[in-house]
Amino acid sequence: MPNADDQRPQNPSRPSYGALAIAAVAGVALLGGVGIGTTLSTNPEATDQQIETYIRNNPELIVEVLTQYSIDRDKADQQQGINLAKSGNDLTVMGNPDGDVTIYEFSDYNCGYCKRSFASLMNVIKADGNIRVVIKEFPILAESSVTAARLTMAAAELGQFEALHSELMMWPGRLDDRAFEVILGKVGLERKALEAIIAKGEIDARIQQTRQAAAALKINGTPGFIIGDAVIPGAIDENELARLVAEARKNNQQ
Repeated sequence: MPNADDQRPQNPSRPSYGALAIAAVAGVALLGGVGIGTTLSTNPEATDQQIETYIRNNPELIVEVLTQYSIDRDKADQQQGINLAKSGNDLTVMGNPDGDVTIYEFSDYNCGYCKRSFASLMNVIKADGNIRVVIKEFPILAESSVTAARLTMAAAELGQFEALHSELMMWPGRLDDRAFEVILGKVGLERKALEAIIAKGEIDARIQQTRQAAAALKINGTPGFIIGDAVIPGAIDENELARLVAEARKNNQQ
């Protein structure tokens, strides 16, 4: 699957791994008195030398600290991404709007994997009857992907999301202005009316929020899914979809 550019929000104040490791190990050294029977000097320079010696004599602590920091940061990033994806008043909904399990799908209308997954997703929704699906418009493959995402989000404000989404997903081939003309005509929507909604700017802001969520979740291609607390960066088949829904439902009931 094609990858989008890494859009992980950069934090210039976030210290480097090396700095964090040294700081953390220094903390261990201070708390532990730099070894049994050792007293830290009251002289700052001497203290620094004692800590440096401790770190050199215990290099495995650097690996341990960096590993744990990486795990903790990934967990924090994932939770941030899940929160971003689930926040907001989503109108891009299919299935049962009151379903007890929600599937969030990061999708692009030019993505062949998304189109192949569409039938599986619809089969699972129909068979289950109690699933809510929220499409997170994540246009990364072409400019026409951005156009399609904007149009469907505008259609959602008119209560026509599922009809337009379905037609776009079933379109055989790459999207262009001719395709939009045919598809919008089939659904009964006027492009001019949709573009008036797009011009307000709120849709682009929501797309940007989805990009930030995807970056935090390390979803760099499409499709990508959130089902319960599970994040799946890639296509999954019908059986796996059903299994993850069952698992999320079980967790909800605990």
